[in-house]
Amino acid sequence: AFLRLCLFLSQLVAVGIAHWRNWGGFALYLHAVRGLYLSADGRCMDEPTAQK
Repeated sequence: AFLRLCLFLSQLVAVGIAHWRNWGGFALYLHAVRGLYLSADGRCMDEPTAQK
């Protein structure tokens, strides 16, 4: 849960920066975020089984 919160906060900052500069960077940012979410979800699903 903490990992997701950190990702969410970093996303808010990045969205603000992208919006402030230009929308081209925002599109690239969205593409990167999808990759982060996929890797984060994979880690979150693996963690409980690794702890048991």
